[in-house]
Amino acid sequence: MRTILLITLFVVLPLQADTFYLDVAASGNNDGSTWEHAWETLWPDTITAIKLLDNAGSGHTVEVNDGNYGNYDEDENTDPRTSYLTYIAATGKNPELDYIRIDNQGTIRDTYLKFDGFTVTPGLSDKYPLEARMSRYVQFLNINVIGRGARYTTQACRIWEVCSDITIDSCTFSGGEKTGRFDGFGHGIRAPNADNLTVTNNEITQFQFIGISVSNRNVVVSNNHIHKFGGDGVFFGAGSDSMLISNNEIHDLEIYYPALEEVPTETTWSIDGTEMFNDDANWGSDAEPYDWVTNIEIVVLSGNNVIEGDKEVRVAEVVSTTHIIWDKSISSGGQPSNVDYILRDQVHGDLMQHGRASVDSCDVTISGNKLYDIGNGWAFMHLQVENSTAQAPKKIGGYNWLVENNLCWSNYANANEENGHPLNLLHIDGVVFRNNTLSGRLQIRYDANVTFVNNIISYVTVYPDSDFNDNNYNIFNRGYVNPSYPAGANTTFFNEDGDAGTWDDPNFRAIFFDFNANDFTHASADACGVGHGDPTNFPLTDILGFSRSAPPDAGAYEFPGGPLKATTPDPADTDTDISITNDLSWVDGGGAENYNVFFGTSSPGASQGNQDGTTFDTETMEYETLYYWRIDANDANGIATGDIWSFTTEDAPSTATPHFIGATQ
Repeated sequence: MRTILLITLFVVLPLQADTFYLDVAASGNNDGSTWEHAWETLWPDTITAIKLLDNAGSGHTVEVNDGNYGNYDEDENTDPRTSYLTYIAATGKNPELDYIRIDNQGTIRDTYLKFDGFTVTPGLSDKYPLEARMSRYVQFLNINVIGRGARYTTQACRIWEVCSDITIDSCTFSGGEKTGRFDGFGHGIRAPNADNLTVTNNEITQFQFIGISVSNRNVVVSNNHIHKFGGDGVFFGAGSDSMLISNNEIHDLEIYYPALEEVPTETTWSIDGTEMFNDDANWGSDAEPYDWVTNIEIVVLSGNNVIEGDKEVRVAEVVSTTHIIWDKSISSGGQPSNVDYILRDQVHGDLMQHGRASVDSCDVTISGNKLYDIGNGWAFMHLQVENSTAQAPKKIGGYNWLVENNLCWSNYANANEENGHPLNLLHIDGVVFRNNTLSGRLQIRYDANVTFVNNIISYVTVYPDSDFNDNNYNIFNRGYVNPSYPAGANTTFFNEDGDAGTWDDPNFRAIFFDFNANDFTHASADACGVGHGDPTNFPLTDILGFSRSAPPDAGAYEFPGGPLKATTPDPADTDTDISITNDLSWVDGGGAENYNVFFGTSSPGASQGNQDGTTFDTETMEYETLYYWRIDANDANGIATGDIWSFTTEDAPSTATPHFIGATQ
């Protein structure tokens, strides 16, 4: 007896990806199948229909026509998608939404939602125009978010609780046609707990606090334009692992100082120094760009019975426009009087900042950023990577950092202003700081295993509490370095231990094309320092995109090892059937002044001498022959030996004697 085994195969077919249509002006049968029969509303028409599709619309696309479609709300989708449901503006259209809210709770879900090409204009009560909570796989693309001002729109884009695989690309976050510095938002993009986050190619402007706030693992913040703001440009917190912050342009920072209508010394104070009164004041009125409570602090300049300075005394309550209660006392003992003061926003005011915490940040790259026009803010980069639980005094909180090819500047009136705008590199073990140009003060403290090469710094302060693997090939105007790890023999130090009188030394400024106009390209190749000579110590291009081997340059140095190799050979390498009269040509790889040509039938070819041009006449070659050639690029600093290329010439033509049939004389 024979047993027959039947095997049934179940084949899972891919979901059909369909396109549907949404048009507020449609008047058909409202089934979304065509523009004529488009769904007319986002809710309930579109969303209700989408939920009935396979996996809640996985893989489908909804094209959207002009019109306002209200809010998009999604929470705790019980049928998680397996591929993106895409809402996209139809070609040439600009549909509008009030907000987009994805609000999963309890557990992170595979959301798979993509929005592309919308304008989002929140109402006064819509604090978060773009929002994703406990979501995986969300993309906001080409979204124009127009905030209602820092008083109303708390965060332009809120990615919160636990999220991952989020993309925010090519979006604009602003106050729209309004022009005030704080007419957009409180915060721009805030995503403090998102892994696998990509924030790229966005414009973020007109906000009070932070443009982009991120942490966690596998985060890319790249090619964003952040400007006209009052807080921090980019803030990344502790626990930032495998993070890239690159090619961002961050500038135009001004911390808010409310205009005072009163005479400060005529303000009266409560006995305990926690309340102030002045009938001429207009404190915290509705005309202010945002609420003063917790946001505005007092800096006491002088007075009787007062603690002078910025002691982080902040507004606890605006009782009226003439009466304020503070969260702490300014009294040093007794009732304050004759108090001179200023009021200001309590924000830190850095173009880029890393915050202190109790966990480490590892494998961080900060590269190719332009940071400038710092105004009345503080630091270009405040990288205080301090772990409060780590061993003192270094309290290392960062490991394996690369800071390279960044350009930082501001316009200073004197040495104090230059000193007041630092780039702080603190509490990192294994940091490479190379090819940066800083018009300001560099402070290196509490670091270990520092590689410090190929930088141009106007004011350097390297403290004895850091140790170095390499400290060489830098250009400094003034300042001092750790005597245990002195500047190397190839460092140029115009004013070692120089005082404030040397802050604007014309000899230092002469290495740039136009220092005063913020043109930091080098004035000439002769003005550049001698480079390190190790290709691992610099990127191939500078902050302005110029080749390191071809002046002008911005960053630190021209590559001293000579130009880059010739490229793009013609004939291409290993080509066959090449004409015996074919010439050789190539493309300069960068920086070459002339070329040594090698050509012949044995590798790498016989020397054919030196020439300026990028074409070589082979005259007439032999048929069916393998030829080798090489181009070495030269400049004053050295030679870039080229690759060996080869080609084979064409076959010889037939030499048979023609035979004519039926010829007559």
